Amino acid sequence: MSDTEDSGEGLFRTAPAVPYEPTTAQLRVPRQALALTLDLFTRAGRREMCSFWYGPASVPELQRVSAVVIPRQRQSWGNYHVTADAMQLIHAQVSPLHLVNFAQVHSHPGARVEHSRYDDRMANSRRALSLVIPHYGGWQGAWPQGIGIHEFQRDYWHLLNGLDAERRVVLTEDTEVRVIDCR
Repeated sequence: MSDTEDSGEGLFRTAPAVPYEPTTAQLRVPRQALALTLDLFTRAGRREMCSFWYGPASVPELQRVSAVVIPRQRQSWGNYHVTADAMQLIHAQVSPLHLVNFAQVHSHPGARVEHSRYDDRMANSRRALSLVIPHYGGWQGAWPQGIGIHEFQRDYWHLLNGLDAERRVVLTEDTEVRVIDCR
C-alpha cells in the first residue's frame, strides 16, 4: 500500500461510463448475518474491517447467505488488506462445505459508502456484491438506507440507488448462520 492510499488521497474515482442495469438476481441475507457482521466491525474499533458472506451454490438469481466468513487481514483507519494466502485459507475452509462467495462486506470510517479506487482494486471477486457499512459498523437504520451496495457491471463497481439496492439485497428472518473465523 502506498502513502497516498493510506493518507486517503486515493479515495475518489470517476463516474461510470455507462449506467447500471438492474438485474433480477437477489441476495437474501438473514438479519443474524447482518447483526454478526455489524458486531465484528464495531468490535474492531476505529479500523476498517472486512468479512465475506457465503452460501450454497444455487440458482444464480436467488442466493442465500448461510455463513459469515472472517478473513485474516491487516486493518487501518482507512482501509483493510486481505492477502492471497488469507484467501486460500478461506477457500480451504469453505470448499468442503460447497459454499460460494456472494458478497464482500467492509466498513468505512464515516458516512461515505461509495467505493474508493482502493476498494475497486481490492475487491476479491467481480462476481460477488460489495457492501460498504458506514461508521466502522456503527450503522443503524432501515435496510438498506445508508449502506453502499455495489455491483460490478461493464467494467465498473456501480453504487446501487435505494430502489435497486432494496431489490438486490433483501433481509430475511432465517436463523441458520454459521461463523467461519479464519483469523
